[in-house]
Amino acid sequence: MKPGYYAAKLNAEYEFEGGEITTVAFRDSGGVPTGPGGVLVKSNGERVQMGDTWTEEEALALYAQRFEQYGNKVLELVDPKISLNQFQFDALVVLIWNIGFKNFRNSTVLTCVNEGRFEEAAAAFLLWKRDTLYGGTTGPDGEPARDPNGHEMAEGTKWFKAFRGIYRRSAAAGLLFLGLDWSKATKSEQIKMSKTPLTVDYGWYDRIDFETPWTTILDDARGYRLPEPPVLESDPLNGGQLKKLEDFADEHGIEVVRETKAAATEAPAKVEVAEPAAPPADAPKLNTALPPKKVEKSKTGKDVVAKARGRDVGIISTITGGSVVTAATNAEKVGGVIEKLTPQTWLIMLGALAAAGMIYGGLQWWWARNSLHERRQREQEPKY
Repeated sequence: MKPGYYAAKLNAEYEFEGGEITTVAFRDSGGVPTGPGGVLVKSNGERVQMGDTWTEEEALALYAQRFEQYGNKVLELVDPKISLNQFQFDALVVLIWNIGFKNFRNSTVLTCVNEGRFEEAAAAFLLWKRDTLYGGTTGPDGEPARDPNGHEMAEGTKWFKAFRGIYRRSAAAGLLFLGLDWSKATKSEQIKMSKTPLTVDYGWYDRIDFETPWTTILDDARGYRLPEPPVLESDPLNGGQLKKLEDFADEHGIEVVRETKAAATEAPAKVEVAEPAAPPADAPKLNTALPPKKVEKSKTGKDVVAKARGRDVGIISTITGGSVVTAATNAEKVGGVIEKLTPQTWLIMLGALAAAGMIYGGLQWWWARNSLHERRQREQEPKY
């Protein structure tokens, strides 16, 4: 199996500038000098440097060479017992292109694929949404890399920075993995993201406060199945293959949405297809007709709150019971003390008790809220 039409189509939307392959070195989102198709090393083994250029033929050849390399890596790392279709194979090639061999080898996506959990694998594509900005280097705009406060980043510091564009690309690859048309569901205006840079020991890390959830993206693409791709005789970008791909796109009404151009406003034609086979038993069963449920309203979240409340009742009951037993066994002494208490003393004691209750209740509220918040953050963070 080799990378096919959809790998070339999806990759071109993010790797080609204005529909044309670049022939001049540029800086990627992390500020790293990059060549045609995202290459970091030239054919002679040297690192790409700003100012390097290629002819269009050289750039296309380098691009096609990377396709072959990444296709071979998919074949090498996916368990031979797992049978991939062309959509799945192409999506994995696009993912390796985006995150690299090492990251793919240790990824949740690959783990799920090798266990046959394809729906979970598709959702795991969205764990990849960050790039690393290194201190002491030059950023994508040609200026020194700057931290969230706008200051130049010191040598040795890093910023794991979240990018909406990377998230969109990962979502598109996840939909391709399921054989779904990504063009409508991952348009720029469809994907939202808000983030907060947090200070960590090595620099900064973007916490994701909100992002368009996978269930919403998947629901937008449901029913828009991709037609089976044409069989390519060689790699997707050599010689007459380009004409074959263009004819196929025209025949099926497929429009390539370029990252640098306005997205098409019309939705792709809806194709009626048979219901897909039932997912594996351990795949998540999502009702995409319903909006995503907040953690606080989920069974897991309610269990956390119930546990906190149950603990509180247990503590209060223990203290109350102990106090009653102590008072009963020392009734005579307690009675003598109570007789001596003035109304002012009673008010002070009751006020102190009320204040203690308010403080305790506030702490418990904070604990429950923080636990849910932390749980939400853990669910959002990638597990490499």
